[in-house]
Amino acid sequence: MASPQGQHKEELQPPYAPSMTKAPRRLISLALLLSIAIGVPVVERWIKCLAPESEGCVWAKAYMPLSFALWTIVGVLVAAVAWYLLGRARR
Repeated sequence: MASPQGQHKEELQPPYAPSMTKAPRRLISLALLLSIAIGVPVVERWIKCLAPESEGCVWAKAYMPLSFALWTIVGVLVAAVAWYLLGRARR
């Protein structure tokens, strides 16, 4: 037989999903970081180099290291915001 206190505790549980642990937060943030830091420069070069002799392709190849560095910084910022927002969702 359940005690009235046990029933009262069940009623007070929040209606939303259980809290997210650090592992899924870490995986989501890492996926965002990698997809932005690596994906954006590669896709940009692929699009510009559809015509390999174009000036856009030459510049995309020349600035590839700089593009990786800049998009890595953007990816880190997006991953940090995602980490923060996913952490707030568990409260």
